[in-house]
Amino acid sequence: MERSVPCLVGRTTGHPGITDNRVACTTELFYLDKEHGLARTMSRWYRLGARVPPDFWNDRVRGVQ
Repeated sequence: MERSVPCLVGRTTGHPGITDNRVACTTELFYLDKEHGLARTMSRWYRLGARVPPDFWNDRVRGVQ
């Protein structure tokens, strides 16, 4: 999956439309506050959990375990 704009990628919990623990990619990211663990995308606010290195997600997308 590719996006031409910044977005969040991660496992969801408590999302109204996505099953918990499912990997998701958000709409465009407009605001990120790492200190407070908050992010705002085009469609909603997110509370951030632990950061995972991008290579972890890149490998999953390519099917590498």
